[in-house]
Amino acid sequence: YSRRDFKKAEKYMLDALEINKELNIKKEIFNNYNNLAGVYANFEDYSKALDCALMAIQQLDKDKNADLYYFEQSNIAALYIYTKNFELAYTYLNNAMQHQLKSGFDTDLIQTYALMSKVYENTGKPDSARI
Repeated sequence: YSRRDFKKAEKYMLDALEINKELNIKKEIFNNYNNLAGVYANFEDYSKALDCALMAIQQLDKDKNADLYYFEQSNIAALYIYTKNFELAYTYLNNAMQHQLKSGFDTDLIQTYALMSKVYENTGKPDSARI
């Protein structure tokens, strides 16, 4: 699909989701929900995007898919920032950060710190964003 044709992308993702649900392929169901979350975020329908992201993370085993699990927590946190739920954004970011620090995912940490700074800025604690 074209990067600009999110309606078509939504249709393809919903079709793929149905097929993967029938086949019970959890990792692909995760991918479908995660991609749908991105599509809905592009529509600025953050509530629907958040629902999809939360459905995506439910497809993952926290231990077997730890890297994807914590990556998705960062995505969920970003959506909570868009919906101005900074408390839940902080919770998800903190969980992701602990995993990233433990696992040495420095590039993921950069994104997490950037998102965390938005949480601190919007909760009146900009000095907390200092590393």
